[in-house]
Order: sequence, then C-alpha cells, then structure tokens
Amino acid sequence: MRAQSISSLLGALFIASSLAPAARANDIKQCKDDGKQEYKACRDTCQENFQISKDMCRNISHDCAETCRATRESCESGPSAALDACKQGCDTQLDADKEPCKQLEKGSAGRDTCVDAAQVKAFQCRDTCRENSDHAAIQQCYQQARDCIKACPPPPQ
Repeated sequence: MRAQSISSLLGALFIASSLAPAARANDIKQCKDDGKQEYKACRDTCQENFQISKDMCRNISHDCAETCRATRESCESGPSAALDACKQGCDTQLDADKEPCKQLEKGSAGRDTCVDAAQVKAFQCRDTCRENSDHAAIQQCYQQARDCIKACPPPPQ
C-alpha cells in the first residue's frame, strides 16, 4: 500500500514537473511583456515631463510648444517615410543576400564571410539612403518648429 502511494506521488510529481516548464515559459513571457509595457509608459511619462520642464524654462506655453512639435513631426513624415522605405528595401535585399549563406555549414568561415558580405552591402545601401534623403526638407521642418516655438506666448498663470 505504501509503495503504491509513493508510486502515485512520484507519478504526480513527474506530470507536474513536465507541465511546469511550459507554464513557467508563459509566465516569463508575460512578465517580460509586462515589463516592456511598463518601460514604455515610464519612458513616455518621462519624455512628457521633460518637455513640460523645458517649456517652463523657456517661459512658453506647453500647449503651444506641443502644437509646434506635432507640426514638425507631421512635416517630417514625408521625408522620413521615403527614407524608411529606402532602408526597408535594403533590409529586404539583405535577407535575400543571406539566403545562400544558409546552405553553408554553420560556424564555417565561408558562411561567416558570406553573411559579412551581405551585411556590408546592406550597410552601404542604408548609408546611400541616408545620403540621398531630403535633408533640406527636414531642416526646413526644424526651422519652422523653432520659429513656431519662439512665437509661443508665456504659460497661463
């Protein structure tokens, strides 16, 4: 009878231990996701507090300055979208260039050389994208935002 109890207990422990890693992995993933969300919320709050402090130091209305910042972001969206699209093309090409490398033995010098060459090519592509981006348009957006912020009234009392 006692041997059967021990056997049942060991069986239950085995089943529980085999299920525990899956449950634990889900707990870890959820914990990491929660931490990431908390970090983003904290970062956003800190950024907003920084903007408020900066506007107070400048003695300008925070609402006015936020409007200027939003206008700048909107102004930059066109040139930024073009740059992002160009870099996305580089990343797509990188994936294609690395595909033949997968046929080579993992950890081999040939595979490393193949991947390195693909990464260098992608870096050069992204660099060309940045060099060809519309810097003048972005600078104009920044200048308009600076002029807008300079024109903001003092904060309400």
